[in-house]
Amino acid sequence: MFNFLKEKGNEVNVISASPLRFIIPCFKRLEILGLFNNVFSLEEFNLTKSDEGLFTKLAEKVGAEPKDCVIIDDSVTAIKTAKKVGVQTIGIYEKVVENTWQEMQAVADKTIKSFKELI
Repeated sequence: MFNFLKEKGNEVNVISASPLRFIIPCFKRLEILGLFNNVFSLEEFNLTKSDEGLFTKLAEKVGAEPKDCVIIDDSVTAIKTAKKVGVQTIGIYEKVVENTWQEMQAVADKTIKSFKELI
């Protein structure tokens, strides 16, 4: 799916709460690092996904306006915060956040249970 998005001219970036020293080796081991234009960690921004400034700074970092960005996240908090600054949102189902799925469906612009639904 990520290759499909990139072939269509889209950038594919990742932001994670984990430190880069964990993310990069993990992505290399899984052989997925090359799928992304950029990999960011929250520690770079000293913000959380509940801080509106995170999504504005991310958009700036990739040279885009928030309205031209799409976030895919399993956190309803991240989805709500991104929407406040005009980012398009896709909520993805994860068993660990099942208790917020109904709220996610009400808040996100779109919800999915699999990345395959985006192709």
